Amino acid sequence: MADYLKISEQKPFKSPFSKKEPKEVFFVKFENPNQSSHWHDYFEIDFVISGEVSQIINGAEIKAKKGDVFLMLPDNSHETKTEKSAMVYSILFGEEILSEKLFDQMVMGDMGGSFKCTLLEDDVAFLKPIFERIESENQGKKANRNEIVISLVNAIVAILIRNSNVRTESDKKHLVIRRAMTFVKKNYASNPSLSDVARFVHMEASYFSVFFKEKAGISFKRYLNEIKLESAAKKLKTTALPIIDVCYSSGFESLSNFHRKFKEKYGVTPKEYRDDAK
Repeated sequence: MADYLKISEQKPFKSPFSKKEPKEVFFVKFENPNQSSHWHDYFEIDFVISGEVSQIINGAEIKAKKGDVFLMLPDNSHETKTEKSAMVYSILFGEEILSEKLFDQMVMGDMGGSFKCTLLEDDVAFLKPIFERIESENQGKKANRNEIVISLVNAIVAILIRNSNVRTESDKKHLVIRRAMTFVKKNYASNPSLSDVARFVHMEASYFSVFFKEKAGISFKRYLNEIKLESAAKKLKTTALPIIDVCYSSGFESLSNFHRKFKEKYGVTPKEYRDDAK
């Protein structure tokens, strides 16, 4: 199996979500899907309606037939191949729409990682109309459309977790990395130390440092800085917060360090970045 996050050579799919509506859900029908290896920063659920397909997730190939469902987590490298004439329903969504309990079960708990479900007939009969209702709701602008769609997606995820039977990240080491990275994404603003995260995943700090770099392909310190910089860039684009507030709310401890790190990554100062985004 390919190392978990060594996907820097691949191009991420451009996010379909708008800055103003991060709680959107996208529905796509794929006939005979064939997609080259890629990754993205949102969740994807693929429901095989007919035929047979293969998903290669982080280097592991899993075949699926009618009634099977894949759930792919953000940052997971995956590609799709059609084995026989197939129809696949896909929904794409960000973590913002998930309940905290379901998010933790998928990412932080024992269910952590992408997986495949083979559903019972009753669940297949239940899920297909839910996917189609999401498609229908997305085609109009009815009152409470978003609330209905969000509820439907959470129902789908709950059923998948209950029925999951083939995980592509059963290797405990991959789950440790996923938990560590999710912890950083949730707590970057408090500038967690390597020891904080190592303690969270029940590892000795010096071992965790080597382990993280080996499995993630990036040092812990660099990963933390990347998350903080991405947060700052998003705030500069989507809010009117003063730059000093962006700095401290993104986990940086000094304005000078923030300016230096930001320009190293983006090639411009925070102010220039915000002005260019207008």
